[in-house]
Amino acid sequence: MNKTWAVILAGGSGTRFWPRSRQKLPKQCLCLTSDNSLIQETVERLEIPIERVLVITGAPMSKAIAKQLPQLPSDQLLVEPSGRNTLPAIAWAAVEVWRRGGEVMVVLPSDHAIVDVDEFRAVLQLCVAECRKGGDLYLLGQKPVAPDNAFGYLRLAPLPKIIKKRPFHQVRGFVEKPTIERAAALIDEGALVNGGIFVWTVDNLRAAIRRHLPQTAGAMDSMEMGEPLSSVWERFEPTSVDYGILEKSDNLLAVACDFGWRDLGSLTVLGDILPAHELGAASVAEGIAIGGGEHVVWAPKKLVATLGVSNLVIIDTDDVLLIADKDRLGEVKEVLATLRARGRDDYL
Repeated sequence: MNKTWAVILAGGSGTRFWPRSRQKLPKQCLCLTSDNSLIQETVERLEIPIERVLVITGAPMSKAIAKQLPQLPSDQLLVEPSGRNTLPAIAWAAVEVWRRGGEVMVVLPSDHAIVDVDEFRAVLQLCVAECRKGGDLYLLGQKPVAPDNAFGYLRLAPLPKIIKKRPFHQVRGFVEKPTIERAAALIDEGALVNGGIFVWTVDNLRAAIRRHLPQTAGAMDSMEMGEPLSSVWERFEPTSVDYGILEKSDNLLAVACDFGWRDLGSLTVLGDILPAHELGAASVAEGIAIGGGEHVVWAPKKLVATLGVSNLVIIDTDDVLLIADKDRLGEVKEVLATLRARGRDDYL
């Protein structure tokens, strides 16, 4: 794997995790599942040395990311001029891997949790070996635990290719954030969750981009010939890697994985992480729940008492207190929009 590079996508500010996640201290810099931050855990579970790791992020959070990874060489922290979705970030990373003599890219998010690290590594090693043999693109699909409308799902061709006792299915469709009923039906037909972890060679990725997004391919060519990022960045088409190339590709293979993957997407996931408490799931100095409960509470320095209410999310930070109905957490974005409209970017 000495020509394999990891590309860690760390550009999101984790708005669904607000107010714990902020622009200057995003979710990937928080310690949620251990004493290490999520991005530190992401780097540590890889069997790829830090000398072959690229981290892509945005300017508002670049200092926080650099502080989290002091061992990362400064030229391997790629700071996007502006947010243009995941495809431009991955295309830029491909150019940087090529410049450094790399052949294979392992692309993964910075803010997921994985329980069985050995199994995760074994699947990655197999995908790295297989992607060198032909023109296929590889995706690690997660076996669903239960229907969830927050995930994207992969519909699979029925007959897998068995490689070292693992089934690799051709992906025949993407379904993004279906209803619970639709998600249940997809699971019944054998669909996997799209966890956003990809393995491919630089050449195979470049071929897919050239086929489906020729303008972005041209921008990559210009960079490889020496044109600076600042003059080509706006030519990278602003789209996701899923929509831009993967949904259109007939050479995408998904391997079914079961290594305890968890997308720490929203505050409700704290209910699975925080200790059980009479409040529900809570990290508090002390807590009392009378005539209600089933809350998710993060207020480690406070006594929290609730009276006659249930199903709340209560998040206390140094400068923000959020109290929300669990079922309306999707509306946090409206709070953020209101803050922007009021010019209160210091709270974002």
